[in-house]
Amino acid sequence: MFKKLNQREQILIIVLIILVLAFLYYYFAYQPLRNSINDLQREINIRERELMTTKVLVRRLPQLEDKYNSMKGLERKIELINLNVEDFFTMLDQLTGKYNIAFTSYTPKLSENMVNITITIRATYNNLIDFLYSLQIFRDQVLFKEIQINRGQEEDLNIKIQLSYQLVNGGDRD
Repeated sequence: MFKKLNQREQILIIVLIILVLAFLYYYFAYQPLRNSINDLQREINIRERELMTTKVLVRRLPQLEDKYNSMKGLERKIELINLNVEDFFTMLDQLTGKYNIAFTSYTPKLSENMVNITITIRATYNNLIDFLYSLQIFRDQVLFKEIQINRGQEEDLNIKIQLSYQLVNGGDRD
């Protein structure tokens, strides 16, 4: 049947077949591949943005660590602000035990938002310094009114500390 057509018609049919094959290739092969390529290109762009963000974070990591460490201190401070009187004495007892200090007596006097406390302890000079340094965790709540230091036996010192512990919002004074 193809041979019955003249040469011009045969060329036209061949061109038409080539165009149909090109259209079919484009529609069924090239276009899905192009969509996949576009999806992969979008994925590459997303990953590159994530990589750039990560690089920025890595460069800022020392600053972020410093900020995190300062926030950890605030977290501890917030935790301590909510201590009631009994918990405060428990913390003091733990600190004296940590620094090998003999907690001989304490006398609390409660007022509306404050607890005035007289503490008597026995310690060496170095242990006393370490203990007083550790009390800075209460820095916004504890006010030292008076510290009396007397020589004790051998290297020990007898220390009397008068301080005020501020209760937050009236606090629990158990």
